[in-house]
Amino acid sequence: MLALYPELVRMDRATPIDPPAESVPLTAYDAYGDNRVGWALSAAEMEELTEAGNIGDPTAATRETGEALVTAAVENICELVNSLEAGD
Repeated sequence: MLALYPELVRMDRATPIDPPAESVPLTAYDAYGDNRVGWALSAAEMEELTEAGNIGDPTAATRETGEALVTAAVENICELVNSLEAGD
């Protein structure tokens, strides 16, 4: 959000929120250590857990990191589409 819509971000309200112990990690890839990659929660579980709408530590977010994530996502999607078109 900091990269795409920074005017919607209220960093002054950012609060770290740990995922519930029973949540399921989305991936085993451990980019940040301690498997802080993401968790599978329903919208109802998310609403119950946090009014803020986040899990993890948003205070570590930067525009630059967001831009790198957006770039990587676009590149990966382009690679997937190219692969599908090529029949790989």
